[in-house]
Amino acid sequence: MKEMKKSILITSLLYVIIGVLLIVFPGLLLDYSIFVLAAVLALLGIVSVISFFVKKIGDESNNGLFTGLIAIFVAFFVYWYRDMIQGLIPLVLGFVIVISGILTLQDAVNTIRIKSASWIPLLVTSLVKLGIGMFAVMYPNNTADLILRIIGIGFILSGISDLIVSKYVTNKIKSFLSKPAATATQTTVETQATVIDEKD
Repeated sequence: MKEMKKSILITSLLYVIIGVLLIVFPGLLLDYSIFVLAAVLALLGIVSVISFFVKKIGDESNNGLFTGLIAIFVAFFVYWYRDMIQGLIPLVLGFVIVISGILTLQDAVNTIRIKSASWIPLLVTSLVKLGIGMFAVMYPNNTADLILRIIGIGFILSGISDLIVSKYVTNKIKSFLSKPAATATQTTVETQATVIDEKD
């Protein structure tokens, strides 16, 4: 559970950081992200190839040459077709926001089911995220800088809402689920007390 919370915290902070960068440096981030992606893939590929030759011959788990060359090929592809891939980045980021919006919508439905008033801000947040995500998916190349800034707002909203949901809504659901158990325990104790009284 602690590892999950830590993972959600890291992801939320990453969303916020990416959102801020998209708002402040939309074009610059888009340009550099391609080169960074190509460089990382190439580096991973080179490391995999080196590890293939370092390991002993006959090791069944040693497929470093295959994975390494594939990674290097993908790195070359990303760099060579960087203009095309740059056009797809807003689309991909839009999908990420849509997915985040659907997850928040699910949390809103769960809070409705446990009769908590917190479903209203969750529903509004999910609809805003879905709206931003769908806009980015439908118009990915419509004034790139503007789209990236809108996506940046969506990422910041996703990061903050995910962080709040992970702490607040999860505790609400836990307390709701613990109520039947507590009621059952109380009923059992009362029953036992009644039986003892009858014996006396």
